[in-house]
Amino acid sequence: MPYVELSVPRRRWIADLAEAAFAEAGGVIPVQPAPLIDEHGITFSSGDYGTAFDGMLEHRAKRFHIYCNIRDADYPGSTRARFTVGHELGHFFIDEHRNALASGRAEAHRSFIDNGSNSIVEAEANTFASHFLMPQQAFRKAVLKERPGLRGLLNVSSTFSTSAQATAIRYVEECQIPCAAMMFRPGKRPWPAISPALKKLGYDYGIAPEASALPEGFAAKRAYDAQATTGLSEIFEAPSTATFWFDRVSPSSPRNCVIVEQAVRLSQFGVLALLLFPKLP
Repeated sequence: MPYVELSVPRRRWIADLAEAAFAEAGGVIPVQPAPLIDEHGITFSSGDYGTAFDGMLEHRAKRFHIYCNIRDADYPGSTRARFTVGHELGHFFIDEHRNALASGRAEAHRSFIDNGSNSIVEAEANTFASHFLMPQQAFRKAVLKERPGLRGLLNVSSTFSTSAQATAIRYVEECQIPCAAMMFRPGKRPWPAISPALKKLGYDYGIAPEASALPEGFAAKRAYDAQATTGLSEIFEAPSTATFWFDRVSPSSPRNCVIVEQAVRLSQFGVLALLLFPKLP
């Protein structure tokens, strides 16, 4: 789910656009997108569309329509469905996306939320959704109210009614302490997200091996073995070392410090691990 790298000015512009849309939707947490959809004359439908898409923005007969795919254990208003709707609103509010659809220069956007890293257009819509659902000022206040760690991250996720995955990416982006998130998803490549504070210390190439290949005793491995089928598992915690998780950190490196690894099973969606670093010089 992490995004391709957008330029800083472009990312900031999209974030500002999303937060203006949040204010237009009422500025209430958790945000309710339905009034915004109605106000802009967008029609909407949700249902089980199989594997055709997660969401889609279509332009037909001079009107825009959003489709939201509800399948498997998903349901209208779920955290995944909310992010999908926010993503499709991104395609509508970002001028280049909307105009390309309206002019016929682009076909309807068939979006797959977890594949946003493969496309600039999808990455931009993901960025919009993230800031629409988790506006920066409110998000930072919520993070500061919580103790650093996975429990606080999950509390923030609940406050904004966003998925643990989407919240983890923003949490790491906004966190003032050195930390990283690692997400292990069934049948998909694991991904890392590294905080700016940690990147400044040189930990910029995270390694996320398959969860099944993690050593016994690791928090992520214990969460993976928990096999929670509904809801969240308990939070597991264990000490670890930086050399295991980060490329270019050798066992003898002074940067190979002991870190705290916390992990939780997100039912059928996989395992989320948060790595917390000590205060480093």
